[in-house]
Amino acid sequence: MTMEDACNKATAFLQKHLEENEWFTPEDDLDDEDAEGTELWVLQHDHCIIKDGGILAMFTHGHMVVLDSHDPTACAQRCMDALKAAHPEVFEFNISHVVWEDDA
Repeated sequence: MTMEDACNKATAFLQKHLEENEWFTPEDDLDDEDAEGTELWVLQHDHCIIKDGGILAMFTHGHMVVLDSHDPTACAQRCMDALKAAHPEVFEFNISHVVWEDDA
């Protein structure tokens, strides 16, 4: 498996995992005015990129996230743990992730 193949596999898995888990957004946290504002989702179109000889999975969360009840960093780590359990071969490459707030 090439690093590009691993990157694509990680992207596909993370996208599906987030969707299946409804972006880890508790129903009570949704704002009718901004239904996507509280979601944790993979940001980039490619979702994972090859950078500095490794794979970087990028996550962002909306500005409405209630950090006390729903930690985006912990959700991203759960995604990465699920990726490792489902596709350990991806972790043969140096893979990391980042999480930041989308201020758009």
